[in-house]
Amino acid sequence: MTHINTYTPELIPQIKQFQTIIQENSSFLLVGHTKPDGDCLGSLLALGHWIEKIGGKEVHYTASRSHAPSMNWVWWSEKVQYFTDHESFKLPEVQVVILLDHCAPNQRSDIQIILSDYIKNKITVCIDHHINTPVPVNCSMVDASSSSACEWLWEILNYLDPEGIDKQIATRCFLGLTTDTGGSVGLEYEKDSVRSFENALGMLKAGADKKSIIQKLNEVTPSQLEYAKKMFGSIHFTKNCLWVVVEWKDIEELGLDTEQAGLAFGLMKKIVGKDVIAKFTHQDNKRYGSLRTATDIDVQQIAASFGGGGHVKAAGFRLEADYSLKDIEAIMLQIEQKVELQKKSS
Repeated sequence: MTHINTYTPELIPQIKQFQTIIQENSSFLLVGHTKPDGDCLGSLLALGHWIEKIGGKEVHYTASRSHAPSMNWVWWSEKVQYFTDHESFKLPEVQVVILLDHCAPNQRSDIQIILSDYIKNKITVCIDHHINTPVPVNCSMVDASSSSACEWLWEILNYLDPEGIDKQIATRCFLGLTTDTGGSVGLEYEKDSVRSFENALGMLKAGADKKSIIQKLNEVTPSQLEYAKKMFGSIHFTKNCLWVVVEWKDIEELGLDTEQAGLAFGLMKKIVGKDVIAKFTHQDNKRYGSLRTATDIDVQQIAASFGGGGHVKAAGFRLEADYSLKDIEAIMLQIEQKVELQKKSS
């Protein structure tokens, strides 16, 4: 009995369809989302390695805009070819395109531009764990109950080819599972903690390099602490929420990247007595809202009301760049009301 049988038996037909696609084709392009994080990199590299191991398969890796510099330590990440100018970037000719850790148009941004014509005559596959309406593909494997794309991919590969799992696949999947559960497996996904812990155990038994991953993910620089100090000095409180407004230039001035700047937001989630933690970041002429919770509040539902999406405990949305502090205060009032409604109905 595999986790597929236990958690996602309804997706077995799609998984078998995916197996057939891999068997019957010889060239593949694996596509990650913009600025791939640990989960996206891990799933790209794990799946690519598995396909390459079969033999006689050509695999290419791409994403829009490079991963954060602080993720340069990720083994084999140099395999991924990034593009910033979609007009001059040329994708390789392949038979199959596989989207990993994203399936929705609003997550693909400039990837959507470069793929729109490219995929028309190709077989397309999506492997994702986000609660979004996927783009039309030939084979859609979306499990929103999974903590990460890497956990979901790990279950798929164990279902299809348990003998083909090796240390490299286990390590890459453990990276994504760990980063997408807040650095501690299962911590942010209490409802599925047994599933995540069992999968993590399976990865460790297969030889995943837990020591190196945990050591790298827990490194903290003085600049990160300086940024955390600045963020904590500008926290706003409401009855059920706390929130901050962040200017990306402040992050750049300290020499931090997206992953490193996330430390302060992660610390905010540990503040007791608040149901939702919100961060509004002004970057690239847009303002992004990020929501997190450590309680039973469904922040994905809240983000969806603003045109966004994500997970039950971690979600986000996009706003116009000219939103003022007063506008954000109005948004937080709406979020506060939505939190109250959820608490009353629970």
